[in-house]
Amino acid sequence: MKSNGLVMSIDKILHSINLDQKFLIGLLIRWANINSHTFNPRGLTLLRRELVNAFDDLGGKTRAVRTKPYETLSDQGEMVSTPLGEMLTIVKRPRAPLQILCVSHMDTVYPAESLFQTTAPVSSGILKGPGVADAKGGIAVMLLALRALEKSDLRRYFGWRVVINADEEIGSPGSSPFLKRYAEKADLGIVFEPALPDGSLVSARKGSGNFSLVIHGVAAHAGRAFYQGKNAIEAAAGAVTKLAQLSGKRNGLTVNTGRISGGGALNIVPDLAIVRFNMRIKTAADERFARKQMADLLKHLNRKKGIRAVIRGSFGAYPKIPSRKEKGIYRDLGLCARALGQKIRFKPSGGVCDSNRLAAKALPIIDGAGVCGGDIHSPREFMYIDSLAARSKLVTLYLARLLKGEFTL
Repeated sequence: MKSNGLVMSIDKILHSINLDQKFLIGLLIRWANINSHTFNPRGLTLLRRELVNAFDDLGGKTRAVRTKPYETLSDQGEMVSTPLGEMLTIVKRPRAPLQILCVSHMDTVYPAESLFQTTAPVSSGILKGPGVADAKGGIAVMLLALRALEKSDLRRYFGWRVVINADEEIGSPGSSPFLKRYAEKADLGIVFEPALPDGSLVSARKGSGNFSLVIHGVAAHAGRAFYQGKNAIEAAAGAVTKLAQLSGKRNGLTVNTGRISGGGALNIVPDLAIVRFNMRIKTAADERFARKQMADLLKHLNRKKGIRAVIRGSFGAYPKIPSRKEKGIYRDLGLCARALGQKIRFKPSGGVCDSNRLAAKALPIIDGAGVCGGDIHSPREFMYIDSLAARSKLVTLYLARLLKGEFTL
């Protein structure tokens, strides 16, 4: 236990969050008014520069990190490479005894041509705009908490790494290797994704995999030589039915066919069809089951004369299941919430995020530490303004008590 003077300093730094919130709201509006769609490199560069300036007074070492391009399968069955925005990392006191990894993302789902581009209050307590909740509001929560702790004598007891990537909305394909590497060097991860719609933090998350079933048939004239052709779209239709039947075969397993492409002129038997689907799983055993089902589907298709089929893709996000350490963290966060006059709960989510990637390295995580709001991924996205300071205080008080030795990991 530290001195009473240090205990008083915690009250002061919590109060400083109230003073900083108005300033951060202004910054958040500025960030949200910059279109930073995953595939808008200009917007991502502009926002990254804004973030560098915002975090500058914390005194960390800042770096823009290039990642590998995004590899996707075109509707013609060819691999296409698309550059991704650079990831921002900021590091301070990397040799301190306790290392905290703070993660959020700067990209949004709203394209540069989207009609949803500007941010404005819709009432005295609600802010509406692209990315205000997912996850630019979370970046603001992170910045508020770090600013507060850096004003305290407690700062010398811990080091931190901020990671704000630019590809989370497409599954972090470029930044995942870096996230996993950083997770191995950290003692605790805090992921500033938005809270669940009722304000709950996230406990468990499903795993997720994106796949493309590529089916080749035989092209032929639909009139003169119909029976010489092998229709890839018809084979795909049967495959979609079999995939749909997998949902519910195991508790929590779902399969969503999101897109089908193929064919062309109506007088040609189509020789190519691509079925793109997503799988959600709750456990590693579910993954083994899902892989076997996909292998069986391929065998079924490839037994058809004139049909060749392959599946491309992988489980890019493995299930996040709360560990014993995390359950202890939930208890301690509850104590902090009560001390602040807040109520918090922890609930599972079917969604995936970078928590899944950190959890793959067994790093204990506080997940959903960003702002409270709702309607994310829609033109109605909003956040509750007061949750900016409230969530920052929760994170700050928890870390302060952890650093004082009142909590353990």
